[in-house]
Amino acid sequence: RRAKQARDEAWSFIHRQVLKVWWLLMSVGVLLTFATFFYGGGYMIFAAWVVLAGLGLYIHGLFSEELLEWSGALLIAIGIGMLAFRLNYVASQWVAASTLGLGLPLLAAMLDRGRERDVWLRLVQSAGWLLCVLIPPLLAQRMAYAHVPPEAPLVSLEEFRKQPAAQQVVLLPAGSSIPVKVEVSGNVFRASSASVLPLELNEPLEIMMSNGQPTGDWRFPGESWALAREANWVRIPWIKAELTPQKGPEIRTSLVVETQHQPR
Repeated sequence: RRAKQARDEAWSFIHRQVLKVWWLLMSVGVLLTFATFFYGGGYMIFAAWVVLAGLGLYIHGLFSEELLEWSGALLIAIGIGMLAFRLNYVASQWVAASTLGLGLPLLAAMLDRGRERDVWLRLVQSAGWLLCVLIPPLLAQRMAYAHVPPEAPLVSLEEFRKQPAAQQVVLLPAGSSIPVKVEVSGNVFRASSASVLPLELNEPLEIMMSNGQPTGDWRFPGESWALAREANWVRIPWIKAELTPQKGPEIRTSLVVETQHQPR
């Protein structure tokens, strides 16, 4: 404080540098969010913001509060864990909202003006903070899974096509052909909306319908219901163009569609 008064400074040099780091990290987050609109990867955006916030807190803590270092490291670990455990989009939203919306105000109340504390006390504080920010999203997910769609008659796909009802469950048998319609655009291939990729179901599926429209609830026969937006994972690991004398021009790719089914 005396050094700042002698130099007639409102903020110290370190304070200004830390503020620049925060601006840099937030700019990276905004740029990353904007880039996902063009290059995909939107499912990672919540984890990325949590990691960036953790980096900012950790760097800030190096020059001020020790507790900020611990919390920053925990935030980084939470963000990495969100990707490592492949949380779905909705679960990532809940975790990010809790860690940043609830965790940061709680952290502000826990600060002790830079006092040095025993490592065991820091561990207890960190564990308590971690429980406070992770329990709410877990409870929210549990409450979401507690919702079970109403009972409805089970009909075949042919019966559904003939007479759709207000509420019914449509059974898609194994081996059913599911056409994936691909809209092609750009200046390399002729624009078309008729390109179809035929896929076949590996197992039978039951789809909940309401007034002729899917509600988003599905299940394997005999299992509990799941929400489509929370249980599916679609990846295209690679795509490659080839030109061979035997087959001519060809584009090959890999499409991975799997479920992260979490029973309700």
